[in-house]
Amino acid sequence: GSTQVLSSGKSNIVIDAVATPPDLSVVAEGDEYNGKGTTPADDAVKLDITQTVMPNDPNVGENLYSAFLKGIPSGFLVYVGADESSAVLANNAGDGIWSIPTTGNKLPDYISIKPPAYWSGTLPDLNLVLMTGEAGQSAVATNFKFDLVVNPVANGIAEITPTYSFNKEGDKSV
Repeated sequence: GSTQVLSSGKSNIVIDAVATPPDLSVVAEGDEYNGKGTTPADDAVKLDITQTVMPNDPNVGENLYSAFLKGIPSGFLVYVGADESSAVLANNAGDGIWSIPTTGNKLPDYISIKPPAYWSGTLPDLNLVLMTGEAGQSAVATNFKFDLVVNPVANGIAEITPTYSFNKEGDKSV
């Protein structure tokens, strides 16, 4: 015959928390600023951020501790807020780094970069950096590279104020 052996017991399964990195894309393209905006963020280039995986997603359940933009040259400004009309200047942390406020594990709805008036071109290799992680663990930095593209605009001549000069015809002594 055959003998059957029955076994029973308990064991704990340990699942270690692992930080799930966020996943997003950033596109920043707009037109040259003519220096005549009516609100501070007028003519700033809004960052079009497509969020695929974020810490506040119910399936991820992690924390977005902080966010910042890196590589912003002197003369460029960063605005944040609910929208363009209510946006305020972000905190310039120095050395090309601007702090982006995070509330409730979310980025602001509106983040923009305002180049100097009449500047156009491409500013390559900027970074949106998110500091995220599991509660009780060290935050992990995730970089999202993007280019700021500012399209040139022919602004025309707003006004011409000639300087009048008077002299006798043919007199070159002046």
